[in-house]
Amino acid sequence: MIGYDARTGYYNSRSGFVVNFESDQISSGLDLLPWDSILEEESEPDEDEEEKEKAGHDSPKKLTKQQKKEIRQNKKINAARKRKLKRESELKSRASSSSSSSSSSASASNQLHVLNHYEITSNIKNTYNKLIQLLEKEHPKEKGKSSDQKFLQFHSVALYKSDLTHLLPDEWLCDNNIAFMYEVIANGFLSSMDFPHEISLLNPSLVQLFLHMPYDPDTPDTLETMLPVKELSRSKFLFLPMNYIDDFQSINMEEANNGDHWFLAVLSLLDNRLYVYDSMSSDDDDDSLLVELTKRLQTCKSIVKRGKIDVIKVNCQQQDNFDDCGIFLIMFTCVIINRLIRLTHSEEEEGERDADPIITLDISKVKLEPLLGRLSLLNLILKYYKIE
Repeated sequence: MIGYDARTGYYNSRSGFVVNFESDQISSGLDLLPWDSILEEESEPDEDEEEKEKAGHDSPKKLTKQQKKEIRQNKKINAARKRKLKRESELKSRASSSSSSSSSSASASNQLHVLNHYEITSNIKNTYNKLIQLLEKEHPKEKGKSSDQKFLQFHSVALYKSDLTHLLPDEWLCDNNIAFMYEVIANGFLSSMDFPHEISLLNPSLVQLFLHMPYDPDTPDTLETMLPVKELSRSKFLFLPMNYIDDFQSINMEEANNGDHWFLAVLSLLDNRLYVYDSMSSDDDDDSLLVELTKRLQTCKSIVKRGKIDVIKVNCQQQDNFDDCGIFLIMFTCVIINRLIRLTHSEEEEGERDADPIITLDISKVKLEPLLGRLSLLNLILKYYKIE
């Protein structure tokens, strides 16, 4: 359970499934969440068959809800241990490789860095082509046509062929890419946690509607009707994928608008702080959109119960192009969720296990690779397609 103490900050009274993560380790963000154990659960045999096997073929006895929960928890813990051993092995291998190549020149190191990026880019394109081939195999009559076929349905979000294209290098992620990832995190992952209601991820289109729909200042409570108030009133952290639009005050909701830049806002309802993670921030940023967001959120009295919201801009990794803001938003989301539910710890935290672990939302030292983020998301889509 996530809590807040005015002196020490946020904490988690339950450590979760702990795995090691080195501060200098380059991450995709997605690799911090235990997808393997979740996907194993998704692809498990029919529950009744599993219960018969565990209870004995001749016994009609079924597992209790608590027993099922313990089995799921053990699977996740085992999966976390496997990832820990794998990471330790990779780190040892990396250290060995580093010592053996210490005499190499800087130019050779740079060539290796370029080669790695080339390899990741190649893997992205190969995975994308595999997904397209699966789609064409399922819809052979549509092969070569420009029509946009549905590739995958996960709960309320449908993923289409055109959505896959946005995950290629140098492409700008669309709102449906983010919506799909948020739906997978919420329903494929958070729903299996002990307190799934504590973290809520809002759909980008819903955030856009909430931000730009005209409303009467005399009846501000109408804004609440746009949101799932019942669920959000129980939450402690709201994840808001934001799409910055120049001159947003004159936006026409009837017209298509692709926006200008994605960034992540995380609202802590424990202390009314809005944390902003922007991979393309600058000192002269226009904060009018954040002002409008906080103003509207503060009118939702059933959700925001403490009055004024303070905005905190968090130091985070900056993108080196104009295309990766969407994948950075997704990677930031995974890193912060990992922090909130306490999936990883650093070596210096080793002695803190007995106390309630303190949660830090500072991600300034986290090193993310957007190409790995794109590849991880494509591979995740492929796995869910095979399960379906």
